Amino acid sequence: MGFGLILILLGVIGVPELVNEKFPAAKQYVDKLCVYNNIVGAVGLVSGLLWAFDWIISLRYLLHAPLHMLLGLAGVLLSLALGLIFGLDFLLKDQKQPPTPFFTKLMALRPKLIPFQKQMSLTAMGLGTLYFLIVLF
Repeated sequence: MGFGLILILLGVIGVPELVNEKFPAAKQYVDKLCVYNNIVGAVGLVSGLLWAFDWIISLRYLLHAPLHMLLGLAGVLLSLALGLIFGLDFLLKDQKQPPTPFFTKLMALRPKLIPFQKQMSLTAMGLGTLYFLIVLF
């Protein structure tokens, strides 16, 4: 259930104007959430890394539940990409020394992901909603 919630939050942060247009009653909540977009992005990035390890460990189930595993992979990739877009600044905020080569490569990857932010955000909201439905039923 947490997987779906983080995907929905990352999606809402990615396209707040579209959410406000479709659901005007949610405007005040979306505006309050967008203040914390760096924190939600950092949580999405870290949890995406954890879910990636979990997905790798669960590869043995690929033959038994291929659709579930592919949806899980899509969720992991969306969480990592949107978390990278929104949360990298928060993670690097208090560093006193220059970033490591790993973070330098991540910072170079981020501008390449930004043009796809809207599509990834909409997909993350849909996939997060699907995960909520799977958990409920």
